[in-house]
Amino acid sequence: MKLWIVGKAGCLAALLMVQYSAFAQASGAATPESARAFVQGFYNWYTPMSVRDDPPRPWDFAVKQKRFAFSSELARLLLEDSNAQAHCGELVGLDFDPFLFSQDLAQRYEVGEIRQSGRVYRADVYAVDHGNRSRKPDVIAEFTEDNGRWTFVNFHYLDPNSDLLTILKARAECTVPRSPSS
Repeated sequence: MKLWIVGKAGCLAALLMVQYSAFAQASGAATPESARAFVQGFYNWYTPMSVRDDPPRPWDFAVKQKRFAFSSELARLLLEDSNAQAHCGELVGLDFDPFLFSQDLAQRYEVGEIRQSGRVYRADVYAVDHGNRSRKPDVIAEFTEDNGRWTFVNFHYLDPNSDLLTILKARAECTVPRSPSS
């Protein structure tokens, strides 16, 4: 009987934690815990499916499946990049994974330090392979809370010192349209 009470209390505590977390996110209460949960949750979801070789590209799939996780500007630019690449016979868009800043996938990705400057947050994201975390972040996810929901607004890269929005805005023009048979 005592085990049932402990089990029931444990379930109740877990339920309350889930409800609090949902409330904090829905009510616009930005907390370090909810910020970390947002970024880590995205990478936990994205990493396994980022190995896709078939269309759509993993980041296109992510924007379609998790539209709410991206600012309207970032989502629009990613979709424009995808559309431009679909209609061009040469590379005009992204040739690397913009959320991992890599062409090679690590086993998992781990959120490190999170910094806040006003309403903007930045989270260091590290590749982890065979239990070893990379020395430097692979990407820095920039996000903010908007209407009670966390959204990514940009991704910063250490090498070269650039970011996704700048790269998307500087996309090359297509000079070789995709042939109808492609």
